[in-house]
Amino acid sequence: MTHLLFLSMTSHSHELEADQPLLIDDVRAVSICHLRLGAPKDEFLTVKHFILATQEDTEDFCSAINAMCFAEEQPPIILTFSALHVVRRLAAHCIKRKVKFIPAVYYCGPSTRVFDIVKYLTANDFSITAQDLCKQCGINVLSTWEPGIDAKQDLKVLLELAERFNLVNAKIEMAPLSQVELSAEKLVKPSVPPAQKSQAEKKSKTKTLQTV
Repeated sequence: MTHLLFLSMTSHSHELEADQPLLIDDVRAVSICHLRLGAPKDEFLTVKHFILATQEDTEDFCSAINAMCFAEEQPPIILTFSALHVVRRLAAHCIKRKVKFIPAVYYCGPSTRVFDIVKYLTANDFSITAQDLCKQCGINVLSTWEPGIDAKQDLKVLLELAERFNLVNAKIEMAPLSQVELSAEKLVKPSVPPAQKSQAEKKSKTKTLQTV
């Protein structure tokens, strides 16, 4: 069964196509959409979002993406923006944390399964940017939008491009993209630990009941 993997990434400070992607360790978030063509409706589309703030987050991400890649006998076709930079930067992030990323054979050498969606659709026309392609297709993006700033937004654009060019001969349901929000809880340390906060809330409620 043919399956596709749409992959997007949020970078901390380096732009997506910065030099030496294997040496840059600033991945903030990753979004994945796995499409299994011909699968039942409940298995056709899987969307996952990850904020890579801890070792556990990275392990969860790798576990999810490997499960998707090995869901079928054939490896998936992986589509993203700035493909070689994104996949290699994610690989570097995982290597430094001693977590196994997808096999390098997927994205290295002549048999690579990873494609930059813009170059793929424009026959390697390097003069056309992601924003240019979106405008030509009638996909609404802000004038300031560029890949690598918001993984979730990038994933939405990737799927819209796939629909415009009929890369997937089926209706792609966008609802799962808006159901899961990237939580900021892992990015901002709470001023009061959860346990203390719970106790504080209980005391507050008790005090309120006593004064009523």
